[in-house]
Formats: sequence, structure tokens, C-alpha cells
Amino acid sequence: MSFKLPKPQKLRQESERGCAVPVFASLAGLSEDEVRRDLPQASLGRVSIIQWENWLKKRGFNVLRRDGAPTDILPCVHLVAPHPPRDITDFHWIYRDADGDVHDPSPAFEAMPADDLRMKNLSVYDKAELTLSVTSSSPNFVGCSVDSHDDPPAVQVPEGGAWIQIEIQHPSPSELFPGTNTMAAEYAIKHALEEWWPDIGEPARTKVRQIIRDSFEKRTAFSEVVDSICKAGAFSEARAKLIAETEIAQAQVGANWEVWKGSGAVSRVRWMAVGRDTCPVCKQNDGVVRTLGEEFPSGDVRPLVHPSCQCILSAVID
Repeated sequence: MSFKLPKPQKLRQESERGCAVPVFASLAGLSEDEVRRDLPQASLGRVSIIQWENWLKKRGFNVLRRDGAPTDILPCVHLVAPHPPRDITDFHWIYRDADGDVHDPSPAFEAMPADDLRMKNLSVYDKAELTLSVTSSSPNFVGCSVDSHDDPPAVQVPEGGAWIQIEIQHPSPSELFPGTNTMAAEYAIKHALEEWWPDIGEPARTKVRQIIRDSFEKRTAFSEVVDSICKAGAFSEARAKLIAETEIAQAQVGANWEVWKGSGAVSRVRWMAVGRDTCPVCKQNDGVVRTLGEEFPSGDVRPLVHPSCQCILSAVID
């Protein structure tokens, strides 16, 4: 007689918020040291979903994002919460291997076998938010990061298209953000505060534009950006934070848009509503594909739709 022993949990996290390190190392087939080297904030749980996607793309993967926890794509990672989530800190990452068995690096699940039915169907978790899976990049596509060049790179478009995406980050107060992004810096000095802030006059408007541009010239703590905006126009901290979040995102999305238009390499785009509290206007656009410049259901041709909007566009390749 032979006995099938339960598959044990194989992942362990070394810090309280470090679940993503072993999970994404397993997904990408890399060592945990490589993950920590590329993303030092991962051990603290301070890497956003967009940052993980961009990191995987830079590593040569095509990334698929799916809502919930589908079982038809393996291997993959899921973002879950074991109890009703109060905020983002209640979520953590788990890994589903090629057999469909789920490995949770949290010590709380150490004694539960990975092939336990509750793990396989994820009924042990109160909420499964989204899933990321990866495939190797096709040689027909070119990955270009244009956020660290003084001038837009010459884009060679291979047969089948090209992928051009400026890395877009959403800030947290303690994060060094966003670093050298010359295209976004140029967009900010030309277009920051064009929408939503009619009561801000000169010279405060000029000062704020310069502050936003400077945040893309060098690595700057987001809290420093907020503090500088407070002083530039005698704004409250809450309003300065709203302006900073909005205009930093607007500069990145706007710069992306101009690169796409100028290169001619992208003809269709998908709207992605990535914020947790998506408004009804943005929600109706989520996942919709349009020709570049064509209106989405809301009547907008691209994000941002409102202050603090976190929507982005992604290139669609035929």
C-alpha cells in the first residue's frame, strides 16, 4: 500500500509584509535575493501592482492581469485577504503552482498543506482581488522604457508591433518617487495645473509646475513634494497632497500619450482603472479598447478623468 503525502507549503516570508518576495521569485523563476536587489521595498510591502507588472515586463515577461482568482491559468499569483479587508495592508500575495496547488508564505498557513482543498479553491480566503500570470515575451515585440533618456528613443517597430510604456508609479508618503523621467518632467512644466485648479494663480502656478518637474529630475520623497507645494501656495497639507498625486500621475500618463502619438507604433489602447475606489465614470471605461485618440464610454480620450484618478492606458498589440 502506498500513501500520497500532502504537498507541504514551500514558501516562507522573512518579514511581516514580505510575502511578495518569495511569491514573485517563484513566478519569475528567480532567486529571492534578485527580487530584493531589484525592488528593495518589496520586503516592506511597498511595491504597487503596477510596479510588479513593470518589473516582470523588464524581466522579459508578458503579463496578464485577471480579476478574482481564475483557475485556468497556471502558474500565477493571487492578491488575497484572509478576512474582510479594512485597507490595503490586509491583502497579501500567494502563489499557485503548475499543479494548481496554492502556497501561502504567511506563517499563519504554515501547517496547511498546499494541496488542501481549501487552498486549491481559495475558500480559506475571504476575498481574492486579482491574479497576475506571465508568459515569455515574443521576439516579435520590443520593450522600450523611455523614462531615463534625455530624448525620446528612436523606435524600431518590428513586424507585429511594438510595446512602448513609460513606467507609471503611484506614490506613498515615504517612497522615493519617481526618479529620472525626462519625458514626464517636460510634460509637467508645460501642462501641470491645466485642469481642475482654476483658483490657483501666478506665481503659485509657476512654482508648483517647477516642483512637479523637479520631482521627475531626481529621486525625491513624495512627502517632500507635498511639503514644497504647501509652501508654494499656502495650501493645506490635504490639498497639497491631492495636487501632488494628481499632477504626478497626469504628467506620466500625458507623457506616455505623447510618446505613443509621436512614435506611431501604438494604434489601440486599453483603459485600466487600477485604483481601489474606482469612481463610476472610470469604472465604465475599465477594460475598454479604443483607437488612440478615440473617445471612451465616458467621453474622455485618456486619463486622468478627475483629481486623484489613478487610471492608466496600456498599449494593445495586434
